[in-house]
Amino acid sequence: GFSHTFTDRFWAKVDKNGPTQPHCAHIGPCWAWTARIATSGYGELQRGGRGSLIVNAHVASYIIHFGPVPEGFMVLHYCDWRPCCNPDHLEAVPQRINVRRGIGPTSKLSLQTHCKYGHELSPDNLTARGLRRGMRCCLICKRRLGKEHHRRRRRILKALATLENPNG
Repeated sequence: GFSHTFTDRFWAKVDKNGPTQPHCAHIGPCWAWTARIATSGYGELQRGGRGSLIVNAHVASYIIHFGPVPEGFMVLHYCDWRPCCNPDHLEAVPQRINVRRGIGPTSKLSLQTHCKYGHELSPDNLTARGLRRGMRCCLICKRRLGKEHHRRRRRILKALATLENPNG
């Protein structure tokens, strides 16, 4: 948890009459963070004095209301409004859930069911190396690319050998 003074400083920077997002109007208005906003759009405050750890305002709100964020989890906004600190709009989820719910290229890729050549991205058609790294790589395409690479390499080596020994 946080100290009493930290909590007081937090509440001094929250406006509970923020905007209401249409897709989550049923859980009330956003609580607007009125202090420092980072370039990422998230509210920020320092945990202690000058030079101390900076905490995202929505994460601080989650901790104040629900306790520590579980290991490996991150705090998301239902409302998708980054300055919001309303605990009813916050949820702790694993990174993979955060990626799936996002709107960026990684989240779009995580929802793909087939590679760009139409092969199904099923568990038996994914490379083991890619799975270990949290990536999904089509095994059929990887094998095809590997064969093409080796064919090109053999042609180049054959051409080089011909240049080095033109007679033979």
